[in-house]
Amino acid sequence: MASPTGFIPVRFLLSASLFLLLLPSSLKKGYALKRIETSESRHHTVQVSSLLPASLCNPTTKGSNKKSSLKVVHRNGPCSQLSQDKANTPTLTQILYHDQSRVNSIHSRLAFNSGKTSLQDSQATIPAQSGSMLGSGNYIVTVGLGSPKRDLSLIFDTGSDLTWTQCQPCVK
Repeated sequence: MASPTGFIPVRFLLSASLFLLLLPSSLKKGYALKRIETSESRHHTVQVSSLLPASLCNPTTKGSNKKSSLKVVHRNGPCSQLSQDKANTPTLTQILYHDQSRVNSIHSRLAFNSGKTSLQDSQATIPAQSGSMLGSGNYIVTVGLGSPKRDLSLIFDTGSDLTWTQCQPCVK
């Protein structure tokens, strides 16, 4: 009689092969795991490819009915002036790590803010901190300010309600 332990490597190889065959299709399609812990669980399916910056700059040509508008670009996208240094372009893993750090920070602040505190709103102060540590300043708008006009890049910190600009030029 054959030993059942002889089939373990074959089962493992079949399972690993099936996993490797399905992996590329799962990268093309977005999948989300559904949590069953609560009776009212929620999930959202996201295309994995939508998490990556576009590879070609395709500026919006659709006009706005308003007198003024701003062009918003992703800091790592092809339309960004900051993404010219291809050597420092983050990998998919780095982008997802920064996104997860941003989500963790937002969840932490929401959990803290939901608790009852004894301080009055006028007594509490929160120092403004750049989202660059979390990688949450993902979107950039260039605006002209002053007379004569001086172009400034404004960074939307998606981890807070702040917008940042650079006060001094970078030292090269």
